Amino acid sequence: MMMGQQVATVVQSKNSAFPTGTMVVASSGWTTHSVSDGKDLEKLPAEWPDTLPLSLALGMVGMTGLTAYFGLPDICGVKSGEMVQTKKFGRTAICGAISVYNPTRPLPPGPPPENILYQQHRMEGFIITRWQGDVCQKALKDLLRWVLEGKIQSHENITEEFETMPAAFMGMLKGANLGKTIVKA
Repeated sequence: MMMGQQVATVVQSKNSAFPTGTMVVASSGWTTHSVSDGKDLEKLPAEWPDTLPLSLALGMVGMTGLTAYFGLPDICGVKSGEMVQTKKFGRTAICGAISVYNPTRPLPPGPPPENILYQQHRMEGFIITRWQGDVCQKALKDLLRWVLEGKIQSHENITEEFETMPAAFMGMLKGANLGKTIVKA
């Protein structure tokens, strides 16, 4: 099974925390239906408006948004008024490396050491699961509010039908998309 997240509706439930009809984000991979004990499910925020696409829960108001929400201030230490690009004494947060998950040839050894050395750069890797519970829920509520207020925007590349997933995935890996690649099944 290919890994991946989805926004899903609970169609049948024996778990009172996730009654039938609950909208969730599930990490159940590329599948049209799955069975869960609830441990791998996250409810969409209760204040999610009907006018906002649910697909944003996979991007701007999901893992992608959380990566920026925590990565920029917590990992890079970005402060108000600072510029984000890479310059002398810059800070780089590394989260995810999809281009190297399944290499077909030997990988280069990384960024040229002289760039990091001469720019006196600091780098730190992280995974988003570092932030859990209430702090994560607060972040999702902030992101949702900022989207609704127009403070942040995103692009989505949406294709239709479950069968298009492999082609959409390959297109994303080749850079054929602008923004988050979404397959609406």
